[in-house]
Amino acid sequence: SEHVKEPSSLPSVLFTDLEVSNKNINVGQSENGTVILDSPIEMDTILHLSYKNNSFSIAFSAVDYTNLHENVYSYMMEGFDDTWKTTKVDQHNVSYTNLDPGEYVFRVRYRENESSKRIVISPPFWQTTLFKLSLTLLSLALLISGILFLIRRREANYKRLMLRMEKEKLETSIEAKNSKLMFFAVQMAHKNEILTNIKEELKDNSDVSANKTGKLINKLDRELKNGDYWEDFNIYFNRVDQDFVHSIQKDYPALTSNDIRMCSLIRMNLSNKEIASLCNISSRGVEQSKYRLKKRLELVKDEDLSRFISQYKSQE
Repeated sequence: SEHVKEPSSLPSVLFTDLEVSNKNINVGQSENGTVILDSPIEMDTILHLSYKNNSFSIAFSAVDYTNLHENVYSYMMEGFDDTWKTTKVDQHNVSYTNLDPGEYVFRVRYRENESSKRIVISPPFWQTTLFKLSLTLLSLALLISGILFLIRRREANYKRLMLRMEKEKLETSIEAKNSKLMFFAVQMAHKNEILTNIKEELKDNSDVSANKTGKLINKLDRELKNGDYWEDFNIYFNRVDQDFVHSIQKDYPALTSNDIRMCSLIRMNLSNKEIASLCNISSRGVEQSKYRLKKRLELVKDEDLSRFISQYKSQE
């Protein structure tokens, strides 16, 4: 009988076909926006799939025409399968579904011969390292921005608190000084009123000699006309209402010293009677002084003098 010669090498396993989502893939064909095969599958060493193409089937075959009833393959997807698996008789393909993005190596073995194919499944953009890094940097930037915002807001709140406390302290100080200034002014007015009353009583008193009465009246007049306490008043007033006198003199240079004094007394919200006692003039004299002051301040007829002075701010 004729002796059959054994082949010189084991049969090779060839990759013959690729299906993605139950569609046969040809060279150059696009699937879900991705060209999977640039050349025939048996020549491509790496299959590049997108995350949308992660369900596929690979077909393979061994060139062997002997023992057809034993045509069984072993296969394994490294990165997914833990052990080798075996196909059914005459099964020439293997399917995988919903593989996670990553790198795999599909190995298929027939007898002792083995072939392999690298498979790379690219992730969606939100799972890429670049996107995760960008997201991390963005989150870090937002966190830093949030921290800086909180720090700035806290600093701003602290500054506002300090300003409010300083303002309240200043207002308290001004209020205390105003009270002292008002007390000082009222004392001056009361003193002048008493001196004036004494002067009138002396004029009407016939029991005292005319010579002695005249001397006493002259002494009272000198006291009433004494300007020393006005200097003290002006110093104290400027401490309470800083820059008022300087500003109104600068804006209205035609004002006299008596006008400035009247402005200060009006700004203290004193009555005509109190002003009259302080200045040792009659209430009629106060009205006339206010009338002249209003003209020098160039106010219209209906404009209120007291309101203008109490709300006055420099025109600069």
